[in-house]
Amino acid sequence: ENIQLLVERPDGTYCFRLHRDRVYYVSEKLLKGAASIPRDSLVALGTCFGKFTKTQKFRLNVTALDFLAPYAKVGRALPRPARPLGPPAAHSRCLSCSTRCG
Repeated sequence: ENIQLLVERPDGTYCFRLHRDRVYYVSEKLLKGAASIPRDSLVALGTCFGKFTKTQKFRLNVTALDFLAPYAKVGRALPRPARPLGPPAAHSRCLSCSTRCG
């Protein structure tokens, strides 16, 4: 049901394509235009939804969340917040101590 909403959109028909272990979400207009490009020369096509790992598990990319969020049944489709990238606490104490003492 939700995949059908992703494929048949008001602005055109979209599809999923597998290229080099990556799944791309692409409009049919763009797909027809890319048919003239050789597969070996093609780097990417459309929006990358995710990729298959070497163990054949599918990993969803962050770029897919904008497309999937309106159709989520429960909660929100948002990534977890990242940890702050500051210096460790002991290192910051040393810096503050040396600036006060120096």
